[in-house]
Amino acid sequence: MKKMVIIAALSLMFASCSKSRSMVEEQTEGSVTLAVTTPEVSKSRATVATKLRVRIVNSAGTSVCDTTISIAGETSLITIPKLDQGTAYTAFAWTTDNSGTVIHSEKSTQFDVVTNQITSILLALLPRCGSIMMQLYDVPGTVDSVVLAFASDSGSFRTSKIGTAKMSLELDNVAYGAHGKLDLKMFKGAAVLAEWDTTFTFTNQNISGQFSFLKSGGIETKITMEEPSNTIFSGSGDPTKKLDEESGKLVITEFMANGGSTSSPTTNGEFVEIYNPLTTPFTTDTLQLSAGDKIIKLANVTIPAGGFYVVAAGGGSFWTPDTTISTLDLIGTSGLISVSSNGVLHDYVIYFSTTSSGWPALSPATKKSWEIDLVAPTAVLNNFGANWRGCATTKTSADGTLWSGNPRIF
Repeated sequence: MKKMVIIAALSLMFASCSKSRSMVEEQTEGSVTLAVTTPEVSKSRATVATKLRVRIVNSAGTSVCDTTISIAGETSLITIPKLDQGTAYTAFAWTTDNSGTVIHSEKSTQFDVVTNQITSILLALLPRCGSIMMQLYDVPGTVDSVVLAFASDSGSFRTSKIGTAKMSLELDNVAYGAHGKLDLKMFKGAAVLAEWDTTFTFTNQNISGQFSFLKSGGIETKITMEEPSNTIFSGSGDPTKKLDEESGKLVITEFMANGGSTSSPTTNGEFVEIYNPLTTPFTTDTLQLSAGDKIIKLANVTIPAGGFYVVAAGGGSFWTPDTTISTLDLIGTSGLISVSSNGVLHDYVIYFSTTSSGWPALSPATKKSWEIDLVAPTAVLNNFGANWRGCATTKTSADGTLWSGNPRIF
């Protein structure tokens, strides 16, 4: 979990915010301390606030302070000395990125200055923009490039990447409330092989949607919403496949995708951890786990309320799994994992091993798992790579190999 960082700025003095005064005049002065919270734009790798702007005006509307500081954490503490005593001062605060784009909307509050006293003010800023992310898997080898674009009433956004089997694209600094056409195209040269588009309004809620390219050229879209503040769409580039909406009755919360291969089953330590977030046990006659290019069916599975079910490869007995499957073989660089039962998709995760896709980078040579970085994970929130971390808990197997994984705990 991300921790709040307080900047030690109790005695910060800004030249633009102070004046030279005589001893008599100083007796009619006071100070103000502003604590400004700027929560990061969650799940986004590029919509980042770097500068905090603070401006103070007096009752006459005259600016008495206008300053900019670098943001080093989610809370900035600023003390502004030598303000004339009086009423109806107004403090304004907002943030920008390095290019000057506003990330957290301006917020203001009024306050009074009392002689020889420090007035404390709290301003909680809210992001005004976020990111639209697109995850693709099973992209055909005939695709040369993929373009994601959003033509909106708040501006046009576009990004493109060279086609690979699994891809992640992101549009950043999109203003909340922007309305327009979201469009995804797959190209071979200049020819459009497939296209998906929808009329879309970008909101300050997390939206996790699934889309499908259909042979007829139509689309299917399912959307669920949770807490702020980004949007992610996931889908298959294969028109014969589609992702159903996740039930959320089970959640994938940890997996190791670079622990070996089926060619050496006795040393393959890969695993998948499945969590039951319900207040009642989850029971099924057949649990289906799709991982890598394998579909694994597990009979008569019960997962206690708030409990875990761990599936490990042949060499992963040191994880104390609920079942060992010698054919378990995840793809180390990027892949799709899903869990379902009786035709119901409970959860899926499309993962990538590079930070450019929003995921923590893990080398295929590192025997380290990805684990969820949330206290209360859901099937929506685990779709965002920024909600995962590389596990730091180590364990040594019988042959002396050092692994990093922590199944059954998050």
